[in-house]
Amino acid sequence: MEMRFDPMTGQPIQQQDSQPQNGEPEIKFDPMTGQPVNTARTVTAYDPMTGQPIYGNVDTTPLPVKKGMAKGVKIAIAAVAAVAVIGTTVGVSAKNGAFLEKEAKVGLATVNTFKEQPQILEDINISDIITGSTYTLGGEVSYNGQSVKAEYRSAKNEKQLAAYLDIAGASDLSAFVTLDKEKLQASCPELLDQALTYYYTGENDGMLIDMLDDDEAIQQLNELLSAAATDKKTTDEADKYVKEIVAELKSIKFEKISAEKFEVDGKDRNCKGYMATITPDNINNIIDTYMDYMDELVSGELMSMTDWSSFKSEMSDLQKQIDRLDDIEIEFFIYKNKLACVRTEIEGEDMEILFLGGDYRMQNIEVNYDGTTYFELKGEKDGSEEDIKLKAAGQTIAKVNYDTKSGDYSISVEEIGTIKGNIERTRKGVTVNVTKFFGYDGIKFSAYANDSAEFDEVDEKDIFDIGNADESDWNDLAGEIDATVLYELEDALDDVF
Repeated sequence: MEMRFDPMTGQPIQQQDSQPQNGEPEIKFDPMTGQPVNTARTVTAYDPMTGQPIYGNVDTTPLPVKKGMAKGVKIAIAAVAAVAVIGTTVGVSAKNGAFLEKEAKVGLATVNTFKEQPQILEDINISDIITGSTYTLGGEVSYNGQSVKAEYRSAKNEKQLAAYLDIAGASDLSAFVTLDKEKLQASCPELLDQALTYYYTGENDGMLIDMLDDDEAIQQLNELLSAAATDKKTTDEADKYVKEIVAELKSIKFEKISAEKFEVDGKDRNCKGYMATITPDNINNIIDTYMDYMDELVSGELMSMTDWSSFKSEMSDLQKQIDRLDDIEIEFFIYKNKLACVRTEIEGEDMEILFLGGDYRMQNIEVNYDGTTYFELKGEKDGSEEDIKLKAAGQTIAKVNYDTKSGDYSISVEEIGTIKGNIERTRKGVTVNVTKFFGYDGIKFSAYANDSAEFDEVDEKDIFDIGNADESDWNDLAGEIDATVLYELEDALDDVF
């Protein structure tokens, strides 16, 4: 009998115990830690937000643990960190002429490897859209006739966040936050007649400005708003920061090492070797540069609002821990100008990321530690369809099937369920539709990006000037909120519940 759960409460509609196979419970493994999960217990509900099972009658009998399995998280983090080092070195250094001969070969191999991805990732890639000056990013969720929609719109001198709420039986609601080269404005026309407006380019001497009593912080806020509205991407401080990062990356030492054999595209290949040595000073110098940049960018009242001093203290503690680390040596092995292996050491044992290849170099990847395979990415193409599996500790934890011709996809996650939908790619943008969301009926979702932007306009005749409003103005606004906004919200909630 199929188990079903109420999508709002997570409570079971029909309940049945997990079924053991051959008299023994099936052993599964936590995808992050590699630890075995004891499934000899009863599922009593599913968390409606995360989809994770909630168990009752837990059998606490310990299961046998494979030696070294608890290092799974550390290995996963190390694998991600190794890839991040590669990407940072290549992305920043290549654009600034930092590569020498050895670095250039590693950089070229890295670029060639990572630019080939599963087709599903290429089809949802929106980097070409958001690098333009005009675009829209949006998403909509609907459930049983009710929907919520949100969009971010960007043009050369204007940005806007928009939200729309459509609840059956209630009035539709909309809200907009707009930033242009003169003002920051918030509007919710169905609830409040006035649009709350801050003219950051004008003279402001109202009650709120007096309360802040920090001219430097206000000036910095105005400059940040101006930069955000006009797509000003760099400042003198940012340029200095980038140059210092590049200089630090140039100091990383690369050397040639002995070639080794690795499996690539189903055969053992002789691969050239190179090694980069990253010191604790390299890491801490980059952190210092970032902290100096933020000190110049954020000060006064803005710094206290963001709890910057607490963050600086935490970073200082982190740097002390980094100082105690040994140098990090990362080895790169290259076959035909693409990566075959990236190797580093964790607690005296080798951790390797193996790029086994196939139709493209990243189609099959393994992460090994001390001779044990902890994570695997396995891909296979059959005509227009591509199947991808993610495995942890030998167990398949996720599957992806994508038809490159129709755009139909299916993503199955172990212990959670399946998502199905379609990807539509056109010259103007891409839309990802979700028609099946795990086991919840009636939920539909879409996310989209396109290279155009249509802005909702606000009536400029009825403005509440935040920067110049006096105490009387604020009292009038509070009264309107009490009389209108709270009443409308209460009425809407009654219609929903």
